Amino acid sequence: MAVAATLLVALLASGAWLMIAPASDQPLLSLVERATGLGPSRWLRASERDAYENAAADAARFQGEVERLNAAEKAARYQGTPLSDDDVRRIAS
Repeated sequence: MAVAATLLVALLASGAWLMIAPASDQPLLSLVERATGLGPSRWLRASERDAYENAAADAARFQGEVERLNAAEKAARYQGTPLSDDDVRRIAS
């Protein structure tokens, strides 16, 4: 009975989230995809799968770059050594 109630609450919450933000990620669906290994790339054609995987790799690379730049900026701020003009231009671009 508790399992059924938990599933019902999860489905109701997912349905409410779908009504509130229809274009956003669906947490329950993401959880199922992650648990089963059935990600979106499984259902794509080869060219679409390549584009999806390249976009995911680019997103990870960009996130790493953002983290590196944030760390450099924090280090420059707290250690008292200012960033050079070239570094500021590079971060801003």
